[in-house]
Amino acid sequence: MKWWNKDILTISAVQCKYHETSEDIFDHYVKESGFNTEQLLHLTANGHVAFYNEERDGKKLDEYLKRTKKAGVKEIVYVNIHGVNAEDHEKHPEYSLLDKDGNALTVYGAQYYICLNGPYFEEHIKNMKELCKHDIDGIFLDGPSLRADACYCDACLKKFEEQYGKSKYEAEYYERIEFNTRMATAFVKATCDAVREVNPNILVYINNTLLIPEGIGTRARDIEPYVDMIGTEGGFVWMERGTPLWHASPKVKMAETVSCGKSRVCFIAGDLKPWSYYMHTPCEINILYAQSIAYGANVWFGLHGSSKQGETPGGRAATEFNSFIRKHNDTLVNTQSCSRIALFWSDATAARYSTSVEEADFVHKSMELGSDKEFKSNQAAAFKGMYDILTRAHIQFDLIDEISFQTGQHKKYDTIIMTTAACISDEIADIVKDYVKEGGKLISDFDTGFYNELCEKREKSVLSEIQGIKSNVDMLKYLDGCGYLVTNPQSFVFDGVCGENIPLPLLSAENEFLDSAEVLGWARKPLEGRYVDLIEETYPSIVYHQYGKGESIYFSGAVGEFFDRYANPDWKKLVVNAVNHFSHADLMTDAPGSVEVSLRKKEGKYLIHLVNLTGEMVRPIERIIELNHIGFKLNTEFCVTSVKTLRSQENLKFEQKGNKIQFTLPLLKNHEIIVIE
Repeated sequence: MKWWNKDILTISAVQCKYHETSEDIFDHYVKESGFNTEQLLHLTANGHVAFYNEERDGKKLDEYLKRTKKAGVKEIVYVNIHGVNAEDHEKHPEYSLLDKDGNALTVYGAQYYICLNGPYFEEHIKNMKELCKHDIDGIFLDGPSLRADACYCDACLKKFEEQYGKSKYEAEYYERIEFNTRMATAFVKATCDAVREVNPNILVYINNTLLIPEGIGTRARDIEPYVDMIGTEGGFVWMERGTPLWHASPKVKMAETVSCGKSRVCFIAGDLKPWSYYMHTPCEINILYAQSIAYGANVWFGLHGSSKQGETPGGRAATEFNSFIRKHNDTLVNTQSCSRIALFWSDATAARYSTSVEEADFVHKSMELGSDKEFKSNQAAAFKGMYDILTRAHIQFDLIDEISFQTGQHKKYDTIIMTTAACISDEIADIVKDYVKEGGKLISDFDTGFYNELCEKREKSVLSEIQGIKSNVDMLKYLDGCGYLVTNPQSFVFDGVCGENIPLPLLSAENEFLDSAEVLGWARKPLEGRYVDLIEETYPSIVYHQYGKGESIYFSGAVGEFFDRYANPDWKKLVVNAVNHFSHADLMTDAPGSVEVSLRKKEGKYLIHLVNLTGEMVRPIERIIELNHIGFKLNTEFCVTSVKTLRSQENLKFEQKGNKIQFTLPLLKNHEIIVIE
């Protein structure tokens, strides 16, 4: 077993050096804060920018490693592959990423992007081979950052023409994106090959982009075969009032999906983005740590100011969590998901359909992709809304993508949920049909499957045979307050829903359905205004259909996006009722929806991770509201002998009948892990 798979890594990353020495940073912060690993940038840093150069830095690195090895801390050397400062740019202008006019492009306002195809490549590989001769434990590649409007250097122009048979100046947008992704993947592969040629026991990883459109960074699925660990910047949080409670969790889950069993790491910025010199509250640090380990990831904790930020309340919260992880490492390491439900993330839809992008280091929040020639849902908002519904309902679920279908990973789930998964290829559709035909369950909404993988509109969904759709009549756009769903108390999906009418999502597909389909709910046609009489004319809006041995529930409305915007409680009930109809829950709890619950397992035990996000209804969270007497029911595969908590160190009383146990947690503070053995 490789060293990085034996323990949960707590990785320190001081991301600059101005008025302190590297020795002081290590002695007074890294070592004292309980990190077992360091990602080393500050040793070679000039301010916030670091470049490893063997001739300049080799001896200095050896001296530093003597200190860290003595302390038992693993060392991962930071290697910058996205930008250089102005001084280095002047020395090596040939390294730059160029726009169409030959201008060097800048990043962070003060640095210059690096081109992966130019003269920098050979120098980089040479540096990597020399670096690996030192007694280091790993290499972290920071970047690369890709841009659709670059690069137009001679090397890129030549390679593009060789691959596409035309000038890059004549290229379509998606051809440029594809080319950039290929070049980035080739660069990462070459780097990993060079490292392993010298020392195969050196860890190599990179900060991948997950759950955003292709073309902004490396594609995690493409580089997975070459790296040793999948990373995600799920803990870099641009904190606003509307920041989702589960910021890190989706990306950590997706990292587990694409990792193919390899280790994962969540990058947590200790600072509240975009202010590098202002730290998160202790509550926010605890949440990001807890969400990372709740889904089996390692933790990277970065300071973007001096190491004295470790002395702040937020910094001390990280130190405390490091101690907790170290104490319970053997219990927490190498766990697996228990989920039998999967939420689908469509890369094809993210790339070409109408969507928005979450803000990150190289991504502006206002960035939007896709075409608005036809009104469409917002894929990112839809995914976020559906994720919110499932998490608040404590439904245990994983994330899957197109590759999951192609590799057969989807077969372990009994229910798959697709929200605004508009762009689906014929290949993926055939796999989904086989899955349902053999007994799988599908929940989908709005225009899922209405476009091919190139975002070309179909007459009806490619999954229509499953959904029970005969033909598409119209795509309807409702004004706020002018759309209603008629409730049906006789149907299971309306359990707990009161009233005769509930709000309808603002986008809805009017379809004609097969005779074999069963209509569970009807939508009213659009009203002309909010203060008019209700329209009696309706169309099918919630439809149940059997396909082979499997089943489908289709919602005509854009449910995910609607919930992301309005958080309508009745739509949460509708979705949860549909999920529970298809998949029996192994874990049930009466905890409020502001408690994130993750069920994991390893040899002879279950772990229930509880992340309490019950704050004062504003972000950043400054105080967590403690909760009392939370009940749990769990289906187990073995006879239980103990139920204990890791934080409060309590042995909980429990009752077991058959394969089901029941117990109560007396008090939940900000975080707890319950171990069932």
